[in-house]
Amino acid sequence: QKQHQQQVAEPMSVSASVLTSASVVSASVATARTNADGTGIGFDIDGIEEGSDEPRSGADKRWWSSSQSSSSSSSFKYYGPLLLVLVLIAIVVGVTVPLVSSSSRGTDGDVDADVNGGNTGSSGGAASNGTGTPVASPGSEAAAAEVQREFELYILNLLDPFYHSDTDTEAEIDDVFGDPTSPQSLALDWIVTKDDYSQSAYMYLNSMNADCVEGNFGADADDIVLQRYVLAVLFYSTDGTNWDDALGFLSADTAECEWNVYDNTAESLVGVVECGNTIGMEIDTDATSAPPPTEEGPSDPCSRDDGAVAYSPIRSLVMPRNGLLGAIPSELGLLTNLTVLDLSQNVLASTIPSQLGRISQSLERLHLEENGLTGSLPPELFAGAITLQKLTISSNGLTGRLPTSLGDCESLQRLKVVSNQISGPIPTEIGQLSNLEFLEIWTNKITGSIPTELGNCHSLHTYSSPDNAMTGPLPTELGRLKNLTIVFAYENMHSGQIPSELGNLPTLEVFNVAINNLSGTLPTEIGRISSLRRFRYFDNKGISGTVPSEITSLPLVEDIWFQNTQLGGSLPSVFHPESSISSIRAGNSAFTGTVPNEVWLLPNLDELEIINTTLTGAPIPDVLPEGNNAGVMRILTLAENGFSGTLPSSIGAFVGLANLLLQDNAFVGDVPSEIGNLRSLQELHIQENGFDSVPPGICNLRNASDGGVLETYISD
Repeated sequence: QKQHQQQVAEPMSVSASVLTSASVVSASVATARTNADGTGIGFDIDGIEEGSDEPRSGADKRWWSSSQSSSSSSSFKYYGPLLLVLVLIAIVVGVTVPLVSSSSRGTDGDVDADVNGGNTGSSGGAASNGTGTPVASPGSEAAAAEVQREFELYILNLLDPFYHSDTDTEAEIDDVFGDPTSPQSLALDWIVTKDDYSQSAYMYLNSMNADCVEGNFGADADDIVLQRYVLAVLFYSTDGTNWDDALGFLSADTAECEWNVYDNTAESLVGVVECGNTIGMEIDTDATSAPPPTEEGPSDPCSRDDGAVAYSPIRSLVMPRNGLLGAIPSELGLLTNLTVLDLSQNVLASTIPSQLGRISQSLERLHLEENGLTGSLPPELFAGAITLQKLTISSNGLTGRLPTSLGDCESLQRLKVVSNQISGPIPTEIGQLSNLEFLEIWTNKITGSIPTELGNCHSLHTYSSPDNAMTGPLPTELGRLKNLTIVFAYENMHSGQIPSELGNLPTLEVFNVAINNLSGTLPTEIGRISSLRRFRYFDNKGISGTVPSEITSLPLVEDIWFQNTQLGGSLPSVFHPESSISSIRAGNSAFTGTVPNEVWLLPNLDELEIINTTLTGAPIPDVLPEGNNAGVMRILTLAENGFSGTLPSSIGAFVGLANLLLQDNAFVGDVPSEIGNLRSLQELHIQENGFDSVPPGICNLRNASDGGVLETYISD
C-alpha cells in the first residue's frame, strides 16, 4: 500500500473489472467526496463549473480546496482537453469491460447487474454484494485493497476540514500524513487496517439507503471513526505502548467508551470515563449489509436491533498519573462533546494546542497540572468558554500573560495556574467572573496591581497571589467580597495601607500580606472579624504604631506575628479569655517595657519569640500565675534583648520545652538546677550573659522523646 501522502496526491488506479457505467472514476483529476445519498465515497470531476477553479457546491470543496490551494484558473483550462479524453476513455472502459467480463463468465455476469440494480453504494471501484456495500471477491486481493483504499479516503475526507482550519500553519493534509511514523499516520493506519469497529460502522453506513442515511444515521459513522481516530492519535502521541496502564486503548472490537479501567486508589474509572447517550445507529461488527427480509416482507433498512456498535459521544477523558509521555495532540479538539479532560501528573512536554478552543463551549473541567507544558495559555481556549468551571494548569513551565478572554468564562469557579512563569498583570476582565470562587496564581512572575474589578467577583472565596512581583495598594474593593475567606498576597511589592474595609468581611479567616512594602497603622476595624484565625503582616517595615487590642482579643486568632515592622509600645496584654493564640513573634520591632504576665496565661501558647528588641526587665516571673501555659510551651526564644536579673527556678516548670534560647542578654547569677527538669530539651543557648555557674548535671540532659543527648549546649 502506498504511503499516505501518495494516497492523497497521486492518481488512483482503478481495476477495469469493477468499474460500472453508473460510476466513472478518472482518478488522476478527481477529488474525493461523499455521494449525494451519503452512502459512500465517490469522485467528482463535473462538480467544477466551466472556466472556474472552484467546485460549484460547498460539499465538493473539501478535497478540491486541499489539492488546489495553489492552482489558478489557467491550470484548469490547460488540462481541460486532457480531462475530456480521460473521461471518454473511462466511459468506454466502463461500458465494454463488464460486457466482456459477463460473456466470459457466463452466469457470473449477474454480479454486474446486482451492482447496477442494488442500492447506490461506494463508487470507489470495488465489487458490491448487492446492497451497495463494497466487498472483496473471493481471492481478489485487488478488490479488498480497493475497499481499504476507499475507506482511507473517506477518513481523510472527514479530517480535511480540521487540518485546514489551522490558519497559523495552513497545513496541507498531505503534510500531516507525510511522515509514516507520525502519530497521525500511525492512527490512520490502525483505523484502516486493524480497527474492525470503525470499519463495521463505515460498511454499515454504506448499506443504508439514502433516506435512512440522511434522516437518521448520516453522521454517526463519521463520529465513531473520528472519535476512535482521535484516541488513537492520543495513544501514539503520548507513547501509549509504555503507559502505566493501557486502559484498553486500541481495542479493535470494543467500543471506545469501554476503553477504561477501575483505579482502586482513586476509587474511580480512568480512561474514557463517561460517554453521552447513544445516538443514531446501532450495528453489528460482523454485519455489513441491511437487515434480512422477514415473513411479513422486506425489513426496514433504517431499523437495527443488534446493539453491538453504537455512537456515544465521549464526555469525560480522565488519564492522570498514567505515564503519558509526549505532546497533547491538537486532534482532541475534534471531541466536541467533551466536558472533562484530565491529563494531569504525566510527562507531557508541549504547548497547549489552540485547537482545544474547538471544545471550549462544551468543556467544564480542564486539568493539566504537574506536567512539563510550555508556551502561553491560548486565548482560544477561553473564548466563548461559557461552560468552563474548573481550570487547573499548575506546576508547568507556562509563560506569557493571562488572556483577556478569561472574561468569557462566566461559569468559571476555579482558576489555578500556580508555579509557572506567567507574567504581566491580572486582566481587568477577571471582574466579569461572578461565579469565581478560587483565584490561585501564586509563584509566577505576575506584575501590576490587584485590579479593583476583583471586587465584582462576589462569589470569591480564596484569593492567592504570593511569590510574584505585584505592586500597588490593596484595593478597598476587597471589602465588598462578603464570601472572601482566604487572602494570600505575601511576598510581593504591594504598598500603601491595609484597608480598613476588610472589617466588613464576616467570613474572613486568613489574611496574609507579609513581606511587602506596606505602611501605616493597623486598622482597628480588623477587630470586627470574629472569624479571623491568622492575620500576618510581618516583614513590612513601614507598618508602625501599636497593636490594637481589638485584634489581640479576637477569640479565634491563632498567631500574632509582627516581626520586622516598626510597631512599638508595650507588648499586647489584652486577650480573649478563651484565646486561641498559639504563637507570638515580636522580633526586630520597636516594642518597649517587659513581657506582660498575661502572656503566660494564654492557654494554647506554645511559641514565644522575642528577638532583637529593647525590652528589659525579668521576662519570666519567679512565680508563674495559676493556670499558666508552662506545660504546653515548646519554643521559648528571648535572645538579643535587654533582659536582666537572675533566671528564676520557675524555668523548671517548662517541662515540654524543646528550644530555650536566652543568649545576648544581661542575665546574672547561677543557672538554676531546676533546668535539669527539661527532659525534652534539644537546644540550649545561654552564652553572652553574666551567669556565674551552671549546674553540673546540665550536660546529662537527654531528649526524653528519643533518648538522644542534648543537641546544643552553649555557655560563656
